Amino acid sequence: MKLLLENWRGFLTEGMRTPDDLPEGFGIEVYKEQGGLIYFIYTKDGERLWEGLNIHESGMPSGYVAITLGKAQNYGNCLDGYYVKAAEAEHGWGPMLYDLAMEWATHHGGGLTSDRSSVSKDAHKVWQHYDKNRSDIESAQLDITPNTYGTTQLTPDDPSDDCGQHVSVAWTDYNKGEWSDAPTSRLFRSKGSPTMKRLLDMNRLKV
Repeated sequence: MKLLLENWRGFLTEGMRTPDDLPEGFGIEVYKEQGGLIYFIYTKDGERLWEGLNIHESGMPSGYVAITLGKAQNYGNCLDGYYVKAAEAEHGWGPMLYDLAMEWATHHGGGLTSDRSSVSKDAHKVWQHYDKNRSDIESAQLDITPNTYGTTQLTPDDPSDDCGQHVSVAWTDYNKGEWSDAPTSRLFRSKGSPTMKRLLDMNRLKV
């Protein structure tokens, strides 16, 4: 399965698409796969549009975001949070899937965090954008798992926030900062569900 292939630069430089921008016949499905993966995928007339199938016009909605529980993948309890396992989307249409996934993860768990094993430079900037520029989103600090990377835990007596921090430690090595300064070290929670609510009101969301 491909990892994060979303063109993140578009997230930071272009206006975010909203449910009202969906063309006629397009929607989003929440598709649960055996093994714990949950997909948020664009559909057209009920057909799932996996990015790259060339069954749609360029620029039209297609692609997916897949998330799963951190503890289900042995990353730790992660405050009962989900993390982004994989993503691929037509340019400009990824951010709405991420916001929807975050709303869902907040409602059904502790919230959403980045991939725990690999995050691109551009993706790192997006999580920083969530961390610094989104007043509708709050964050919670995750701890590092015990006895890893020679670091001291923030809350050694509380295993509920333990979570794999490979990407955060890697960021620390590159930027000479503390691993806990990295936005990838945090869990993000939506303060509401505006994307989900609007899609449901428009009858564009299949769950």
